[in-house]
Amino acid sequence: MKIKETVFTLALLTSCFVYAQKGIQASCHPTMPPEIDGKVEDWSVEWQKDSDNKFWYNVCNDEENLYIRLKISDGMTQVKTARFGLTVWLDPNGKKKRKFGLKYPTPEGRDFTQIEKVEDSRDDKRTQDQKRLDMKRELIKDTEVLELFGLAKEKIISSRLGLMNGIKVIIDMDNSGAYLYEAKIPFKAYKIDKASLSTLGIGFETGKLTMVASSANIASQRQYGSGFGGGISGGQRGGGTPYSPMAAETRLWIVVKLN
Repeated sequence: MKIKETVFTLALLTSCFVYAQKGIQASCHPTMPPEIDGKVEDWSVEWQKDSDNKFWYNVCNDEENLYIRLKISDGMTQVKTARFGLTVWLDPNGKKKRKFGLKYPTPEGRDFTQIEKVEDSRDDKRTQDQKRLDMKRELIKDTEVLELFGLAKEKIISSRLGLMNGIKVIIDMDNSGAYLYEAKIPFKAYKIDKASLSTLGIGFETGKLTMVASSANIASQRQYGSGFGGGISGGQRGGGTPYSPMAAETRLWIVVKLN
């Protein structure tokens, strides 16, 4: 009887351990630190992806830095990223709280209506597919502003190339039209003691369209989905506010076990 109870107890403990580890992913260890240049072929690992195929990603680390690679092919997620920004959140407690953050690209200082006017005024013979790819590339072109969260009471706005704390980040587009994002984030940039960490919570979160219940703004809101996979749709919400899938963030949270 005691043997059966012991076996049952061990089985229960084992199942509890497996359940506790569920959802925790292993951070990869780069054979060579990747260049943060928007060319992702130098990563020596296979892509991971979320169940909705919104984000393809990899997270690696060495003793000093966290490395992040993202691929975004979903049209709606691309629009949200380009127009409203993408934030990478870090939670040193291994949970899913917005402790520290890096927002890039950001819409700060960018006039997307002017970009679209230039595109609309072009008299050329490009195919619709080529126009779509050119617009997608234009929306992330020259994105040099980023925002840092968690280092001060207020967010810090900086030039991507003007940072002195070692953070490197870039977004580019491949020939298929997928957005490619790379970042190197030194642990010391956020005063994170890597040696004391076992797991790190990481979130990827797009911005969103802020809906305004005004007929004067509906036309301008509609443009946020123009071009490749967005737009206001789905009818009206209470009070006459148009519903748009652009009005909700696209996000993914993972917890990684650091090397």
